[in-house]
Amino acid sequence: NQRHGQKAADKLLQAMAGRLRQQMRSYDLLGRYANDEFLLALPGCIGKDAAQKTENIRQVIARRPFIINGNEISLTACFGVAESLGRSPLIVLRAAERALTLAKQTGPNTVRLFDESNQQATTPPEARRQMPASPAL
Repeated sequence: NQRHGQKAADKLLQAMAGRLRQQMRSYDLLGRYANDEFLLALPGCIGKDAAQKTENIRQVIARRPFIINGNEISLTACFGVAESLGRSPLIVLRAAERALTLAKQTGPNTVRLFDESNQQATTPPEARRQMPASPAL
């Protein structure tokens, strides 16, 4: 919003949502959770599979800049992943929020998986190979 204006930021969010949808299955769910946060629901994915899918999405976002109003805009993304394990959606959401908080603290371009056994977020092995960070919008 500050660098490119609200209309450009809205277009960027729409373009990013489109890029996210291209990586999703027909029955996955995508929604905007907060200003710059999205919520993905990946039914049937166990934690490590969801973390791998999320790592792929992270790479798709970071690999190629978005072109908005003729401007090239590179984004980074942090992801928090939590497995349902048959629990209520609110409990799963809270676990994903904790993982996201730790991902943001770790730095740009990070995926963290909430580990139910020790109640903390861990970096999935597939996500440990970090791509060079791009400047965040």
